[in-house]
This record gives sequence, structure tokens and C-alpha cells, in this order.
Amino acid sequence: MVVSWFELSDRLKRYLPFGHNEKRDLFIAVLIIGFIFSFKDWGTETVDLVYGFRNFILTVIVAGISFFVHEIAHRYFALEIGYRSEFKIWWGGLIASLILVLLSNGRIQLILPGGMVNAIMARHRLGEFRYGLNYWENGMVALYGPLANLLLAFVGKFFLIVFPNSFFFEKFIYLNVLFAICTMLPIPPLDGISVFFGSRVIYVIAFLGILASGVLIYFTGFWLSVIGALLAIVIGITIYYLKVEQVPE
Repeated sequence: MVVSWFELSDRLKRYLPFGHNEKRDLFIAVLIIGFIFSFKDWGTETVDLVYGFRNFILTVIVAGISFFVHEIAHRYFALEIGYRSEFKIWWGGLIASLILVLLSNGRIQLILPGGMVNAIMARHRLGEFRYGLNYWENGMVALYGPLANLLLAFVGKFFLIVFPNSFFFEKFIYLNVLFAICTMLPIPPLDGISVFFGSRVIYVIAFLGILASGVLIYFTGFWLSVIGALLAIVIGITIYYLKVEQVPE
């Protein structure tokens, strides 16, 4: 569905801001994720409260930027096609992430914050062939969130070149890579399950591309991550098509 810029700008003005409950849930999720990803940054041999609190605040800022961009990406694309997307916190995922980081002494860090819930805006969908909510568009809205985090990881890589050994940008890359990968897991209510039901082929392409490029951008460089992601997509799709799609039911 193609809308004029005037129509889209009006939708953004009316519906892009977060609601009160969303702000509260996002704030809670950001604090919890900030704690999880700064768990090992409170000193080397002994706990240093000043050093640790500084790293905690920096990590919370990173988490806040990552969450904001992730959710804005959902909302923008949703509004463009006549949906309204809202963030819903997943207490089970956040509590599980907290338990894992505590039991593993910071070695296992996950981001399982929740997911989006889309609602149709009736007057903005009039005349559409598929008037109501459908799996394909719901999946495409979901996919924009993890892709936005992957883009942030690439941006962070460039800044890390300018500011080498920067705690902020190293954490920025690491958190956004994990954010993109974790939210693409096909587990309700994460984004991955919506993408999976929207299109299994798109899910395989997106997950493999995000996984490969995310890991490579963290450990290597920009162009190698792009090439590696493309190779992973080609190999993954070939295997998926031959082993899954070609298997007779």
C-alpha cells in the first residue's frame, strides 16, 4: 500500500509517540537489560561501585537507544501500511534472562524483552484487498525491528574505528547484535515467530543473514560480515529448500 507523504506524516504525528504503559514497560525492560549486560563490568578482581555504576549507566543508555530504534522501526512500517504497533513486555522472558545471567555469573546474556502487538486502523485500510490483519504484513512489521538493531551494530562498528577500545561502542555493537539475534528466535511473543508465520522462506533468509552478519560484524569487519551473511543466506536457503520444502508431506 502506497500512501502520500502528507498522509504518512499525519499518521506519524498522531500515532508514533509511545503510550504511558509502553513507556513504563520499555523503561523496565531497558533497566533489566542494562543490568544483565553490565553484570560483568563492576570490576576485575573486586567490586568497584563507582566504576561499575558508570558502566551500568552507559549500558542502560545503549539499551535505551537500541530499544527505541527497534520499536520505532516497528511503528513506522506498521503506520505506513495502516497498522498500529505497540510494545508488550514479556515478564517470563525478562525473568528467565535475569536468572540465567545470575546462575552463569554473567556468562549467559540474553535479550527476551517482549514483542509487538499490531492492531488495524480501520479507516486507513479501506479499499485494501486484504482488509484485516494478515500474517505476511504482520511478519514484515516484525522483521523491521531486528533489522534496525543490525543496522545500529554496523553504525557502532564505524564509530569503534574512530574511537578504538571504547566501552560504549563495544557494548553498543555487542548488545545490538544479540538484540537482533534473540528477537528473531521463533518463540512467542518475540518478533521471530511473527516473521516465521508470515513466510518461512523469508524467516530463514532473515535469520541466517542476521546471525551471520551479526557474528561477523562483532568479531571481524564490515565487508567481511556482508559477504559472510550473503554466503550464509545462499547456503542456508539451498539446504532448507532441499531438506524441507522438497520433502513430500
